[in-house]
Amino acid sequence: MDDVEVEAVMTTVCPQCGFDWTLGDDQALDIVANVPSRYARAFGGRDGPRYGVGGGWSPREYLWHVVDGLRHATEDLWMLALDPDAGFTPWKQHDVMLSRSSSPMSARVGLWALAVAAGEWTRAVHEAPPDVSSWHPEQGWVYRRWVLQWTAHEVVHHEMDIRWGLTPA
Repeated sequence: MDDVEVEAVMTTVCPQCGFDWTLGDDQALDIVANVPSRYARAFGGRDGPRYGVGGGWSPREYLWHVVDGLRHATEDLWMLALDPDAGFTPWKQHDVMLSRSSSPMSARVGLWALAVAAGEWTRAVHEAPPDVSSWHPEQGWVYRRWVLQWTAHEVVHHEMDIRWGLTPA
């Protein structure tokens, strides 16, 4: 967990993106289910740069990061539904992004992949029981609600990053 995540969970509102950690499950589900249209509006037909400035990620890298994060969270939800004794696998976002380093990271393909991943995630939310927990090596015992909140925060926070990265200097 990085400093931003620690600060965000220590408050009720993320100090950077304004995400409200007290949102109900239905609201968190709605945020993620609507991520394809949110991000399509954010990109507004623009691709943005392939690489970020000063070592940061570009809008396209954030898009693909959210695609990968949704896929990982979907597997977490499947684990809660099918085999909670297996436990969570930590999310290694930088390792995943490194494996994509040679990709052109097309925004058009990314938005399509995002829609598919959001649909799978939404189905998985409905399949995962809300009262079943599983061990997460970094978070302790985690329920479905934690996965909903974490994923919704990723969507909101990185929409902010995408919009900033597409703003002309």
